[in-house]
Amino acid sequence: MKLFIALLFFGIISIGSALACTCASQTFEQEYNSSDLIFTGKALRFTSIDAHTHEYTFDVSSKWKGELGDQIEIRSESASAACGFTFENNKYYVVFAKEGPEGYETSLCSSTGLLKDASTIISALNTKKKSAEKLVESDKKVDGSQDKKEEETRNGGAITRLLASIKAFFSRVFG
Repeated sequence: MKLFIALLFFGIISIGSALACTCASQTFEQEYNSSDLIFTGKALRFTSIDAHTHEYTFDVSSKWKGELGDQIEIRSESASAACGFTFENNKYYVVFAKEGPEGYETSLCSSTGLLKDASTIISALNTKKKSAEKLVESDKKVDGSQDKKEEETRNGGAITRLLASIKAFFSRVFG
């Protein structure tokens, strides 16, 4: 009888752990790179798509990655055992989402969470954004200097042709 109870106990624990959400560990950089959208926003409402999927509508406040309008729909599994993230209406979140077959999706395995608890993530996103802006500015300077070199080459060619024309003119006139 004790053996039966022990086996039953371990069987229940095994089933429970088999049903739990399991996430692979990722660095911030890996998650940033694998996400298609990163934003902060207020959860406005949710719709139950089917027995396993919810769709949440957000009013977007800040954007870090991806093309976003003022509002966006994000899907997630309805059960946390399936790694589904549950959003509460009228609360603010930072959301990391990937494009899926039916739209953008997020999960418990992402850095998605309440905005009030996400100061470290927001700081990392701001740092990432500033680095990207510096790269863009640097590219503009490089492109600008390249454009200037090309213009000088074009102008130099024009000046060379002008001097050749002047020399030919004076050669004809003065002999």
